[in-house]
Amino acid sequence: MTFIFSCCTVLGHDCDLALFDVLNQRLLEYSVLQSCTVQSIARILNCFSRLRFYDETVLVALGKRLLDIVQSNGPTKINEKTLVLILSSMVRLSRGSSCLGEPYFEATRLLLTSEVSTSSVVSSCDDYNLSMIAWCFAKGRYFDGDVLYIISKRMVEYDVISRCSPASASRMLKSIVSLCSLPEEKDSLNTFLKETIQVLYERLGDVLLTKDLNGIDESSVMWAMAKSTYALDMGVFDHLSESFTKSNLSKATTKQLAQALWACGKMFAFEDPLRTNHHPPYMNAALEIASNLSMRPDEMSPKDIAQSLWSLARLKLYAPAIVEPLLLTVKRRHLYNEFTSQEISNIVWALSKMEEEDCEFVKLLANTLLSGKISSQVNAQEAANTLYALAKLRIEDEKLYLDLSDILMKQVDSATSQAIANALWAHEQMDLIPPQKLFNKWAEERLGIEIGF
Repeated sequence: MTFIFSCCTVLGHDCDLALFDVLNQRLLEYSVLQSCTVQSIARILNCFSRLRFYDETVLVALGKRLLDIVQSNGPTKINEKTLVLILSSMVRLSRGSSCLGEPYFEATRLLLTSEVSTSSVVSSCDDYNLSMIAWCFAKGRYFDGDVLYIISKRMVEYDVISRCSPASASRMLKSIVSLCSLPEEKDSLNTFLKETIQVLYERLGDVLLTKDLNGIDESSVMWAMAKSTYALDMGVFDHLSESFTKSNLSKATTKQLAQALWACGKMFAFEDPLRTNHHPPYMNAALEIASNLSMRPDEMSPKDIAQSLWSLARLKLYAPAIVEPLLLTVKRRHLYNEFTSQEISNIVWALSKMEEEDCEFVKLLANTLLSGKISSQVNAQEAANTLYALAKLRIEDEKLYLDLSDILMKQVDSATSQAIANALWAHEQMDLIPPQKLFNKWAEERLGIEIGF
């Protein structure tokens, strides 16, 4: 069976798709599936991945078979290279679907966390294998604290980190941060995992400073540092931003540029006021990146545009030559409803910081949050930020304030105290009476006072 799939891979897209249907049905037969070994599962998934053709039922069945093998035979039948091939092929096929990937991730968890495997599979992993395992878990959005702890701990051991490539370091950091940033997992980080990730940053920082990185690696690490608010060694971030603009600016995609610019904006909030250089090196990098993006607005995605405007506002880079091309693109794309509620909220907030004079357009953007399908996407934070931005620009529209407040009120239990404070400030600035429940919630969150009416 594996040989036939391999032949299909050689034939490529010239292979009859009807043959694949027959092979998939054959694979689902109990006797055939039970005869599959770990190696044959790896080869079949690799064939599917290379041909970009698969059946979801077969993908799940192969995952369950892999899990059965691990549970029955233990880790001795699987080496690190085969494991990475299985995971990477599955992730590329499932495109991050946690339902399709669950049996594969569970098998990996059992494999890596068992006492027997800790001294066999994990100890055999090099920097590439470890970073690829982390990458697969991140792409599949599958968080497991024990797995992250084990692979992070192994990554900083001398025999691994002394040979670590910049690509592996970048991939590892971005993957770990992506997993730890999942909304449902932020409270799942135990002390041991937090300390291990801290050591990971410190040790991999040395790798990033001593070896050349490409643009993808540099922007990825900048993003990871900003996303995890790692500001203990700003020298690493300074070095990456400077290197990125000197060596990779002209070769970078708009996505990489926007990602790097967002990182600069995010890190600016953690800038040490005691640092002797009041104009940090990454500010120069941010200006160069923003200038490059302003010449390529049509290549940018809605997310890139929103993040870039947000970043420029955070960094206080308001030069018309940079902002206006982005803003013109927003006005054009807004007509086609390309932006999400978060992106619109970020743009409105950015324009308020820039003291945008076209208040009618800002109002139009804010009203978009109340119309169509997008109105069901708006969360409490976005509604509060938009209220704050409108009041900062002194935009008068009582109905707009009321409607945004209604959205906030429906989700008031999930709103942060800062979001509520912003909304209350907006009402005060515009001489509007805020909903009593909103004030009660703020009093409870900030002052610990429970108001019973």
